[in-house]
Amino acid sequence: DNMAAESIIRIPPYHYTHVLDQNSNVTRVEVGPKTYIRQDNESVTFTEAAYKVLLTVSKSKFLEVSFFPLLLFSQPRIIFPPVKMVMVPPRHYCIILNPVIRGADGTIQLDALGQVRLRHADLEIRLTQDPFPLYPGEELKQVRKSTYIPQKEVEVVQTIQATVIRPNQAIRLQARKECKDREGNKRVTGEEWLVKRDDEKVLRKPGDRWLIRGPLEYVPPTEVEVLEQRRSIPLAENEGIYVRDIKTGKVRAVIGHTYMLSQEEELWEKDLPSHVEDLLTSERNPVVDRSRDASDGSNPVYRDRTRAVSYRVPHNAAVQVYDYKERKSRVVFGPELVLLGPDEQFTVLSLSGGRPKRPHARRALCLLLGPDFCTDIIIIETADHARLQLQLAYNW
Repeated sequence: DNMAAESIIRIPPYHYTHVLDQNSNVTRVEVGPKTYIRQDNESVTFTEAAYKVLLTVSKSKFLEVSFFPLLLFSQPRIIFPPVKMVMVPPRHYCIILNPVIRGADGTIQLDALGQVRLRHADLEIRLTQDPFPLYPGEELKQVRKSTYIPQKEVEVVQTIQATVIRPNQAIRLQARKECKDREGNKRVTGEEWLVKRDDEKVLRKPGDRWLIRGPLEYVPPTEVEVLEQRRSIPLAENEGIYVRDIKTGKVRAVIGHTYMLSQEEELWEKDLPSHVEDLLTSERNPVVDRSRDASDGSNPVYRDRTRAVSYRVPHNAAVQVYDYKERKSRVVFGPELVLLGPDEQFTVLSLSGGRPKRPHARRALCLLLGPDFCTDIIIIETADHARLQLQLAYNW
C-alpha cells in the first residue's frame, strides 16, 4: 500500500513536478492538474533550481509556495510534492537564468535524448503572464515590482525614490564624475548646482527685463543681474498707488486691490505744490480749526508719494479737483473720500479772515457751505469826517 501511495502523485492546478527517468537520466516536467502514476524507473526529483525557487518566493510577498516533504519510513526515500508555478503579478517582472530554447511557434526545443535545451549562462526577462513552470536547469533569479523593465544586459543596482521639489524649495546636486545634467549642461567632478521647479524658458537679449514670480528659489547665471526683489502691494478698498510704464511713460492709478508690479512698471511719486502738501500733511481739522490762523504751526505727517493722494471731505463741504490732462474740473461734496488721479490736483481756496477781514488770511482745500457764524469789524467815515468802528456779527 505504501509503495502504491508513493507511486501516485496528484498534481493540483498551477503546480508542477520534475520526473527523472533513471534509465535515460533525462528529467521532464509534469504539469497539473493531473494525477500522475510514477513508473518503477522514475523518481520525483527536487533539483537545486527548485530549491532556489522556494527560497526566492518565500521571501517575496507576491508569491506563495507550499512545500512539505513527505518522509516514508518504510523506505529510506524522500518524496517531494508538486511545486507551485511561478506567478508574475501585474507591473512586475522576473529574471530567469538558463532559460529554455523555444521555437518560432513558442514550443520547447528538445535534444536527441528528449532533454530540454537551455541557453546556458544567459538571462531572460519575463513579464506578467500566466503561471509557468521552471524546466530542469532553469533558475528563478528574482521577482521585482517596477514600471521600468530592464534589458537582460542591464543590472538594476539600486532603486531611488523620486525627490519632490515643493514650492520655495530646491535640491543641491554634486557631480561624482564628469557628466551632463538634464538640461545638457556639462558638469565636472565635484561641481555643485541647484535644481528647482522648471521655469518657462525664453530667449533673452542684453538689456531685457523680466519678472520671476514665486514661490521658488532662483539662482541667476553670471550673465543676469537681479535688479530688485518685489512683493505684492496690498491695497484696501480706499487705497491706491501710482504705477508708471517705463516704456511708454504713462502713469495710472491702481486702486482697491492687491497689485504686483510687472517687469515694465515702477512706482511713481506724485509731487504736490508745497502749500497743498502742508495742508494735506497738517493735523488741522477743516471744521474745528477753521478759525485758526494759517501761520499757526502744526505737526506735519509723513506722506508716501507713491500712494494715491487722498482727502476726506467733511460733511457740508465741497472740494474742487482739476484734471490738467483732460482740462476739466470736478466738485466733490462731502462726506466723501477723494483719491487724486495722476494728472489731478486740488484747487486751493484763498479766503479772507481775521477782524477786520484780511485777504488771503486763510488757505483751505475745502469750502464749508454753512450755515455758519461770522464776525467782522468795519470802519466807516461820516460826512463830517468822523470815523466809526463797527463790529458786525451775523449768521449766514
